[in-house]
Amino acid sequence: MNNEFLTEQSLGIFLKDMFKTDFVHDKVLVGRFRPDYRNDELHLIVEFDGYAHYTSSTNILRDRVKDAEELKLGYKIVRWPYFVQMSQLSAKHFLGIDYDVKQTYDDGFIDSKCICPADFCELGIEKFAYEFKTLPEKIQNSIVRSLERKITKSRYGMYEIVSKSLNNNLFNFAQVKNIL
Repeated sequence: MNNEFLTEQSLGIFLKDMFKTDFVHDKVLVGRFRPDYRNDELHLIVEFDGYAHYTSSTNILRDRVKDAEELKLGYKIVRWPYFVQMSQLSAKHFLGIDYDVKQTYDDGFIDSKCICPADFCELGIEKFAYEFKTLPEKIQNSIVRSLERKITKSRYGMYEIVSKSLNNNLFNFAQVKNIL
């Protein structure tokens, strides 16, 4: 199966193909919580975390409560960040399965309209930093390259793309700074 860039909708198609079973999409499970994708037989919930899951502290805190409630019910929760594409490596990393997919869209902040880490709220920066450290090195490298490309094209400099705290604590863009 080939793919362009990953979306919540295409994630559902991939999940059905990977697991050869249906997933319930966006239906209430606990109280007011509506997982993006849920399979009760597998006890698996897969959430596609778009940019709002990094830019809104309310969303991030709500996700933490939601995950805790769903974990109590025995579900495994997978949160798939919008800047990581579907690939054999990402399927293995997030879902622990081998999946034959040809990645045609790079990981990272590729689209010209994408929300970059400089626009994340404080909790979003913490979330991004944590997730980044857990990703396989190949995916990390692709994310860093995408940010470096954006920085070199930026009108306003590095901090339009990457927050100061992320640059100081997670990345090393010293060589890129010299270009700007």
